[in-house]
Amino acid sequence: QPGEWLLYTVIVSHSGEYQVRVRAASASINQSILHFEIDGVNVTGNVTIPNTGGWQSWTTVYSRTFKLDSGVHFVKMCIDSGGCNLNKFYILPPNASPLINLIFPNGGEIFVPDSVVEIKWKSQLVDRVMVGFSPSGVGNWTLVQDSVTAKFGVYRWLVPNIVSSTCRLLVMSENDRSVSDTCQTFFIQVTTGVNNNIETAKGYLLEQNFPNPFNPSTSIVYSVPKDTFVTLEVYDVTGRRVATLVRNFVLAGTHSVLFKGDDLASGVYLYRFESDNFQKTNKMVLTK
Repeated sequence: QPGEWLLYTVIVSHSGEYQVRVRAASASINQSILHFEIDGVNVTGNVTIPNTGGWQSWTTVYSRTFKLDSGVHFVKMCIDSGGCNLNKFYILPPNASPLINLIFPNGGEIFVPDSVVEIKWKSQLVDRVMVGFSPSGVGNWTLVQDSVTAKFGVYRWLVPNIVSSTCRLLVMSENDRSVSDTCQTFFIQVTTGVNNNIETAKGYLLEQNFPNPFNPSTSIVYSVPKDTFVTLEVYDVTGRRVATLVRNFVLAGTHSVLFKGDDLASGVYLYRFESDNFQKTNKMVLTK
């Protein structure tokens, strides 16, 4: 209703040109008008929501473009006249298109049959996704879940009771199958001594550090499916070891380690994870 407003805090990663895309519905006789303020400044002017023919008949309207610097900002949506149902709004570059980026698995992981793995992705301009699985890695996708809310970015998957070294997962837009992403091949295999209780069992994994690039510190997350010995070390591009983050016996589960690069020069570094027969190396970038 006129006079109502909503306030949000947003983090902008890159400075540049942006616009607001609003998905709304209205059965008002007159058009509804709203505007968006960023840090107290009206950056969009009037954004008009037409009569869409029903309170659940959704349409997307676009604001004019505006400049936005990187950092933390306060966004206020204000209703000026009329009335509408607001489904969602995005603040995106004008040329932004639907996108899905599958983050985990990303290839090389080892999962245990009947364990539970969290499939993770990032998306933009996608409402719902489908998740598929291929044990051969070359297609023949089996539908795992047909409708998952995209913005949550995670789906808990029960690993099938098979053994394969060429498994792949797919995350695809429910409305546009050209918008999708697949991971590199990973393993499903039986590992001696692992508790296969679906509430507790996990695969060996090494996640991408966050944030990346970083300055001066970043977090590295890894998981092991049983109590075991773990080594996690950091190397520069010449192969010189610059830090040993973990070199001891750890309990089963997910662990997070903070790496500090205060005394290191800017550049690419490699962090290597070893546990039992599982090994994996990821890259990270230190920028100062």
